[in-house]
Amino acid sequence: MAKHSFELKRKIVMEYLSGHGSTISLAKKYGVGCSCIKKWIKNYRQYGEESLLRSREKQTYPFEFKHHVVISLITLHKTSSMCNLNYCILVIIVIGIG
Repeated sequence: MAKHSFELKRKIVMEYLSGHGSTISLAKKYGVGCSCIKKWIKNYRQYGEESLLRSREKQTYPFEFKHHVVISLITLHKTSSMCNLNYCILVIIVIGIG
């Protein structure tokens, strides 16, 4: 899978948001998958420019944070998807399932 630079992602997202193309036309213009562009737009709207940066470091989480997520899953009857959104994480990775 090809990795795309922050600058390219930002340029495409800004063109889309300013009305200078659809996801399909921008995908053709830049040779990027339409699903990637949709994901970048969604992430940008939810989390801003930082969401377009590529993390090269393995993220580690302290025990207390993991414990809090597990308690949310169990006692608050949250789904893993709800926790993923609330904590901006992938729950399976944080609590070490799998």
